[in-house]
Amino acid sequence: MNDTHRNTPALPPSTIIETVTLDTITAATETTTIDDLKQIVIKASNGDKDAQVALGDMYKDAKQGLQQDYSSAMLWYSRAAEQGDPVGQRKIGLLYHDGLGVPQDYALALEWYHKAADQGHPTAQYNIGVVYEKGYGVEEDHVLAMEWFGKAAEQGDPGAMFSIGCLYDNGQSGVVQDYRLAMEWYLKAAELDDTDAQFNIGLMYRRGRGVAQDFAMAMEWYLKAARYGDADAQCCIGQLYDYGHGIPQNYRQAAEWYQKAAEQGNSVAQFNLGLLYESGNSDIEQDYALALEWFLKSAEQDDTDAQYAAGRLYYLGLGTHQDYNLAMKWYLKSAAQDHAPALCSIGVLYDHGHGVEQSDKLALEWFMKAAERGSRGACFFIGRLYENGRGMRQDLDEAMKWYHKAGELGDEDESDPTFQTKPPRQGPPALFIHHNDTITPQRQFSRNPFNFPTMSTTHSDHQAFRSVHMTSQIASAKVIYVEIHEDEVSKKRIVLWDDVRQVFDSAHHVQQNERALSFLKGPGFKVLEPFRIAAVPDVVLDVYVDGPLTAAIDATTSQVSPFAPPLPSRLEDEMQDGRNDREAEVHNDRAEEDDEKDMDRKDVNEDVCEKDVSEKDVSEKDVSEKDVSEKDVSEKKEDEGQDENVDKEEERKEEKEEKEDLVDVDELKVGSVSPLVTSTTSAAAAAAAATSISNETSSAPRLILGNTTTAKPTSTPATSRPSIDYYLNTIIKLAHEGDARAQYLLAKTYQTGQCGVEVDDALAFDFYTRAAKQGHAEAQFRLGQQYLQGCGTDRDDALAMTWFRAAADQGHAEAMFGIGSSFIGGRGVPIDKAQGNSWVLKSAENGFDMAQYYMGCMYEGGEDGHPQDVFEAAKWIQRAANQGYAEAQLHLGQLRKVGQGVAKDYKLAFKWFMKAAKQGLPDAQFHVGTLYGRGFGVAQDEEVALRWLRMAAEQGHSMAQHCMGLSFSSGDPTEENLMTAIDWWKKAAEQGNTESKRVLDLVLPILESDESDESDYYEDSE
Repeated sequence: MNDTHRNTPALPPSTIIETVTLDTITAATETTTIDDLKQIVIKASNGDKDAQVALGDMYKDAKQGLQQDYSSAMLWYSRAAEQGDPVGQRKIGLLYHDGLGVPQDYALALEWYHKAADQGHPTAQYNIGVVYEKGYGVEEDHVLAMEWFGKAAEQGDPGAMFSIGCLYDNGQSGVVQDYRLAMEWYLKAAELDDTDAQFNIGLMYRRGRGVAQDFAMAMEWYLKAARYGDADAQCCIGQLYDYGHGIPQNYRQAAEWYQKAAEQGNSVAQFNLGLLYESGNSDIEQDYALALEWFLKSAEQDDTDAQYAAGRLYYLGLGTHQDYNLAMKWYLKSAAQDHAPALCSIGVLYDHGHGVEQSDKLALEWFMKAAERGSRGACFFIGRLYENGRGMRQDLDEAMKWYHKAGELGDEDESDPTFQTKPPRQGPPALFIHHNDTITPQRQFSRNPFNFPTMSTTHSDHQAFRSVHMTSQIASAKVIYVEIHEDEVSKKRIVLWDDVRQVFDSAHHVQQNERALSFLKGPGFKVLEPFRIAAVPDVVLDVYVDGPLTAAIDATTSQVSPFAPPLPSRLEDEMQDGRNDREAEVHNDRAEEDDEKDMDRKDVNEDVCEKDVSEKDVSEKDVSEKDVSEKDVSEKKEDEGQDENVDKEEERKEEKEEKEDLVDVDELKVGSVSPLVTSTTSAAAAAAAATSISNETSSAPRLILGNTTTAKPTSTPATSRPSIDYYLNTIIKLAHEGDARAQYLLAKTYQTGQCGVEVDDALAFDFYTRAAKQGHAEAQFRLGQQYLQGCGTDRDDALAMTWFRAAADQGHAEAMFGIGSSFIGGRGVPIDKAQGNSWVLKSAENGFDMAQYYMGCMYEGGEDGHPQDVFEAAKWIQRAANQGYAEAQLHLGQLRKVGQGVAKDYKLAFKWFMKAAKQGLPDAQFHVGTLYGRGFGVAQDEEVALRWLRMAAEQGHSMAQHCMGLSFSSGDPTEENLMTAIDWWKKAAEQGNTESKRVLDLVLPILESDESDESDYYEDSE
């Protein structure tokens, strides 16, 4: 597409015909009869200038049945030019300019243009302007070009008017950029039916340049250009329907307009049409074969994204047979244009030996090329080669450098094949919230064929930590934020060790002395995963992964490579090992009161007694699981019905579990015992203890790899349940009498430090052992964790595996997951990923949500022997989401949003984002805010959108912070609002948000200048 200047179309070589004969005009068309042609020939032969030019045009353009012949065209143009005809003179200039029938000669072309222009011919004047603007045989001179365009425009030439608009639009050297003037000139040309001008006006309204952004007006002008068959306008109309900008989103209409443009050879439309067929949605049936067909059409026009997309489909065997050779062919074509994902993909082919001989050396070479062009995936792969010593000497420091570089790149390389299954669609950035004329794009697209300003944001912007002293508890631990990144292989989020060390070295978190923390790096430890937190001397860090705090885990001595696909961690939304952080709850409560009161979650803190996990009927969990089959993908109504059924089943399940959780301590054989605590135990402490004891499932240490840490008691409101003293005395007596369940409950009490009991890992281990030997499945699982973590006993991975197996034999799903993670990580057994995956699958099939989510991630990325299958991935992710697993709910929302593995449906995407958002995930809160702002899947409500964006922003989500800044800056123009906006932008910029940095770079110098001027004014006054 040419959105700046019209160019004379290139024409094929000529066939020499020197004279006009009757034979040359016998094939006359319906529009011109043979007699008419004879008359034109007769007039031209008799010296009629107009007839001579007309006959030249017929030869040049092969019209009216004449064979194309540039030499004959030149002959007749010359006869007219010899008589001083400016039209003929200009036509000769065109032939020299394009080298049609004569050698290309820009100097002669300009000479002939001048002959015509000197006679006032407006189009010739326009042609001279183009020569100076483009530098055809002369030095570029935009001022001189503007002068000639102006002469032509004064005579009403629409092309000249359009070109003046382009000069102002682009701000060429010597011409100050002025969108308002550009729009004025475009409108003048458009009134004369110049389709290029009509198209550019559509662009201006779409981008909000020189006018307020108005998608409806953009559509109006695109339609004017499209009615003349303008392919670029047709493509843009398709994009407006595709994104739902200014009109209801309609993928079928989008496909129809893309098709019109694509059939005219528009490569962008061909590529976008391919993406629609590749992803599929409620309007367009997924068809990989058609997607490949359109990708190839675009790729054959040298579209680098399409070449990469075609290679990717051949690599994956989608829509065609898997063919690594053809994948390499198209990757190489794309790589020849410096396409970073293609360069990285070639490295992957050599890395795995797919279609080529495996070569670490060549893989490194291609990864290096990709890394030089900003490929995040390539940086990661280079780090992995250094870490494993493949093709080079092992160098952990060098590996760390590359991993860190990958992290610094953020999500800018989102089209990298190692990060997603398809490249982002081409086109203007999607806009999700409007404040007057201020637009905040959402990260969606990698390449913009229309040179639109694009913006890349970080999907997950931060990782929050809390420091806790191991020997003395802190009453109020400060939360800080560390940027998180994505593991290219596993798609899991990680935090870099250097980031954690840097932020904690500069912070004071230890009680009383407030000294800066020093960190010791564990052997072989490179990167912190969010679920394997560093345990360093005297300090334990709690991880806060887009939600409430989880148990702190020792990752410094872990032998499991943090770069292997990590097992997903449980993000507990309630107490974990006795700690109950409520920093996210403020946000959750606010959201529930304002927007979703009918979606309130059960508050497990109201429970008083304990439920034995071993007595649960595992099949009850399966009731709420609804498989997502391929057939469901195209059936939106079935999907909605499934989700509604899931909600109802969850409510019934929660009601049943609430009843089961209310265990009467009298059932534990009440007797008189020496009290463990006195009757002075506070009601609040008693209630807190009862809450933890009763909520066995939520407080179970769910992380398999790591050390359990000291917990601090949590207080909750008083309750009318049986007194804590009575409860404790009962379980102590029964535990000493050999009651397995009482032994388990007492062990857990010692482990968590509830009921005013001092934490004692050794006693917890003792009573877990007693209960486990009597066959108590949950105790067996907990005992395995104690051995695995070295908590209350010496660490013994082999014994941990033994007890996990004992619990698994009784159908304990989490124990099965523990066995799987041990095999995958080589903890207590040799690494055996096949057997590990088998156990994880068993755990998932038995209803363990974390295992289900892990299965989904593996299928999505095609990892660890799992074939890449987006439908199977969606099925497992849906199962985990149905059980309330927040990360899975967020993930499912994203799948619904893009239509990967499930039907594309913004309404369902919103539903799942909301569920995850109410559990405190800032990413989900951000998505909820953007959907409210754009009116996708929910009624548009900017006020509610801003509330959700604020929640995400207050948790450190940098893009949400950036949006908050935009909101305040576009509201009432008060100094207070501006300063608040700057504060938000600074917060986002501190986390690396490039857009906020850019805004600050523009705003702060202006403010400083204003302050300086004001100071000078007062000094002068004095």
